[in-house]
Amino acid sequence: MKSSMTRSDTQRDDYIPCEDSMWQLKKTKYKHMKRILSTLKEKRPEYFFEILVLIIGIYEAFELSNYGDDQARKRAKIEILRPFRQGMDKTFCLITNSITVPLGI
Repeated sequence: MKSSMTRSDTQRDDYIPCEDSMWQLKKTKYKHMKRILSTLKEKRPEYFFEILVLIIGIYEAFELSNYGDDQARKRAKIEILRPFRQGMDKTFCLITNSITVPLGI
């Protein structure tokens, strides 16, 4: 007698894998984790260097941004204070011109 198996016989929706297949799955995951960890151990100096370069780059970007902000604030402050300085210069000139020093003391 020839056995004819249909889809319903071999693949059921309520199929629960046996313990052996679960063990194989765990073993496969363990192998992948072990391989990842060994790769990390081998390439630790490379990864450390890359992370260090990234941190330095981010720090430099923040510093450059802060420098630009500081320069913009300085320019704004100069533009605000320039008219006061010009007014003080004019006042100083008027005061020095109006003071006369007697020559015959």
